Amino acid sequence: MNLKRILTEKIHTKCPQNTDDPPLGCTGYGYCYPSDRSTDGNGQTQCSDCVCPDDTTQVSNTECQGSTSCTPNPCPSAQYTCAVVNGAAVCSCAPGFTGTDCTMLTTDPCAVTPCLDHGTCTSSGSSYTCTCETGYYGNQCQYAGDPCASMACQHGGTCEMMFDDTSPVCNCPFNYYNTKCQTSRSMTTSYVGCYDDSSADFSNYYVYSTTGIKSGPACMDALEQYRIDNPNSVYNYSTMSGSTGKCLFSTVNTLTAAPSGGLLGGLLDAILQTCSYANVNSGMASVYFLKDLCATEPCGEANDWGQCVQTSSTAYVCVCAPDRTGATCETALPLTPCSGVDCGAGTCAVTDDGIGHYCICENTNQTESCVANPCAADTCLYGGTCVDHGDGTYTCLCLNLYTDTNCGVFEPCYINKCLNGGTCVSNYNILDSTFTCDCTVDWRGDLCEIERMPCDDEPCKNGGECENDRGPPKSFNCTCPSNWEGDDCTTDVDECAVFGPSLCGSKDKAAVCVNTDGSYHCSCSENWTGPRCTTNRIIYEILNATYGYVSDDDLEELTNQLTSDPTLVRDIIPFLIGGYSLETRMNLSWSLEDLFVWVAYEEKIVNLSENFHIWNDKVLGNCFTFNHFNSSSEYLARSPGYSGGLTMQMSVDQSEYLPWIDTAAIQVFISARDEVIASESPRFYVQPSFESRIGLQRTDFKRLGGKYGRCVKSVSEVKSYYYEGSYTTDGCLRSCYQDAVQKACGCMDPRYPMPWTAKSCTLPSKNCIDAMVAKRGDPSKWSECSCPLPCTQTQFTQRYSRLPYVVKPVECSHSHPANVSACIKDNAETVYLRIGLPTLQYQIYVETPAMDFSTFLSQLGGLLGVLMGISIISFIEVAFIIVHILVIVITKRSI
Repeated sequence: MNLKRILTEKIHTKCPQNTDDPPLGCTGYGYCYPSDRSTDGNGQTQCSDCVCPDDTTQVSNTECQGSTSCTPNPCPSAQYTCAVVNGAAVCSCAPGFTGTDCTMLTTDPCAVTPCLDHGTCTSSGSSYTCTCETGYYGNQCQYAGDPCASMACQHGGTCEMMFDDTSPVCNCPFNYYNTKCQTSRSMTTSYVGCYDDSSADFSNYYVYSTTGIKSGPACMDALEQYRIDNPNSVYNYSTMSGSTGKCLFSTVNTLTAAPSGGLLGGLLDAILQTCSYANVNSGMASVYFLKDLCATEPCGEANDWGQCVQTSSTAYVCVCAPDRTGATCETALPLTPCSGVDCGAGTCAVTDDGIGHYCICENTNQTESCVANPCAADTCLYGGTCVDHGDGTYTCLCLNLYTDTNCGVFEPCYINKCLNGGTCVSNYNILDSTFTCDCTVDWRGDLCEIERMPCDDEPCKNGGECENDRGPPKSFNCTCPSNWEGDDCTTDVDECAVFGPSLCGSKDKAAVCVNTDGSYHCSCSENWTGPRCTTNRIIYEILNATYGYVSDDDLEELTNQLTSDPTLVRDIIPFLIGGYSLETRMNLSWSLEDLFVWVAYEEKIVNLSENFHIWNDKVLGNCFTFNHFNSSSEYLARSPGYSGGLTMQMSVDQSEYLPWIDTAAIQVFISARDEVIASESPRFYVQPSFESRIGLQRTDFKRLGGKYGRCVKSVSEVKSYYYEGSYTTDGCLRSCYQDAVQKACGCMDPRYPMPWTAKSCTLPSKNCIDAMVAKRGDPSKWSECSCPLPCTQTQFTQRYSRLPYVVKPVECSHSHPANVSACIKDNAETVYLRIGLPTLQYQIYVETPAMDFSTFLSQLGGLLGVLMGISIISFIEVAFIIVHILVIVITKRSI
């Protein structure tokens, strides 16, 4: 092929080295592991130990130096040439070589990339062949599509590409013709004549047969069959040579000599056609013609101008090459394939067939428009080498320490650190990538450094303990729990058979034992429950519905007590849950979201989590205090009436209450901000389906204390005080009570506050507490419990009223017309509560001395004035007497 091409080479462009910003403080594109990194005062990363990439030298712990000169030559082979660019050695193809690896000679026909971007070039001597991708064709793969797809050649015809693979034509069997081989051919033959072939030259004839065929008609029949078997053949003359005894085929008849019988003999033979049956050695040849309109190649086939296609028994058309035109393709057609073609950053060139075009780009030849070189910028990071593919795409050849599209990711498996045949698996995370080891079956550990033993795979199931036997061969022994047996503890022990009826029937005589894998199951009768049918079902359901799961051991102990008196639940439960963590107890009770629908102060919605202090009491459960002394915000009463107070709507789920409670309610406690309520504090029970109102009247008390009587200003003045908040007499008495319980029983009563370090009494200790209380009585009468009144105290007089939800059904009919009943039911389980101060005035009771010194002088002066008369001399005399008396008392002189 004629290589009409401009020589191009794929160039490896070395990305400039950015020495001003080395990765993680290591020069020469070294890498620093996270454990070796630190940050200086300017926020720059420093490295104490750098790992250097291949082809660099470790100058110091923080410096990696790459090749900066071409001596010694850093290039991989003699096909490269070395040059120093921007202070770094760069390898490119030596003169006479090209290609991505510089191994192709520039004289190779494929060196100029004649096959465009959708073809693969194969060279042979000075020519090349292009193998096209699916969907492309042409001798340079310059055309897209499948032109044969629309031909649909019939009757065994095949589509063939003509004129340098530019034009599709159906190649038909001889007995069919037309553009798609759709017309059946009628064989038309004629007798041409009888000729003298004794001196004929048959060198341009095709010898079909030398034996077996003896006559002209038989030779004609052979030509017909030959054309059927060889559809590309254009032979249309058959010659039965008498001189040679051969059946010959040709495209023209070259015989002209008359038979040896002379003109009269030839005329007679023409009339009788005796030549066709004459002796083959007679020196005569019988010639027949097979009618084929395209056999004469009327479309310039000899010059590759066109291809004849017969369309009927008397007509044909010429399929011309792209650069020819005319009825018989006789006229040359000038082509300008590059006219109007935009190759972008490249230039347009004509394909070897002179018909198509392609774009010569910087590093490749392609059918699409050229784009700028993506390697012109600093595309590849950390010393990577950029390879331009010519179509706007590129590939970065990274140093061994880096990977990813632009070499911006650390490759942790640059060295396989996994031992004993383990495989390094990268976990990419930019410059903080890590690796894991995929170990072989005989090793384990982070680096496959630990020999794997049989017990590592936990062969002992169901809680069995495994013991290695190093062997050889390696094996293991299992010590199974009591409910499993076998070599690997997978064989179930039938407890029902081993222990008999007593396993489930110690109390429930109707219980049935059912064996299960690794355990057993007791099927209890309707009045019993529990793992072994030992728990009264009614008691269990009461406890479970109230407090959630309680252990079977505790349930069994409670059964006898609660069967006779279910109200003991309130006293017993604190002993059951007293040892639970605060988190567990809080999870057993309601949350803010469970209880409150909304809360408002001064008719403005408040944030629940910010304004409610949540704490837990072992008797009351979770408690929610508004305006608690530990809250970050303090709410003051600024206006009288309920509109200036606290309003809330709360949800009550009747199904979560004890079965014997007919109506659920919410307990509301009122106290001063610095006081803490306890389980025995006064309260209101606010029921659902009502709007409840609590009006408050504040009263303050201030006591003198000191020489006028004892009162407490701080909790530090009493021996023990375990309540939060300010001092109260009840809190002092309960704290003294807890000290007595601790002394008598070794734990404290879980129903009342205690120190965090104290041990909460469990159910077995309840009898000890009950015995102590029965013996000693009320703590206020105990000699060790000295609990005076507080010096300052605030109390609230409370007035409670409630109104039923009269208008709620009407509101539901307007707001939820589609489901009024559900709306009414929801409101029936809500509490609407309003708390306020009807007036901001409050009373203060202050203790005052009955007689202080100033009062004494005032009364004394009045009495003396009555007795002596009121005069300045009287006052002077009285003052003199007082002073004189004081002098006598101080000096202890006698009068």
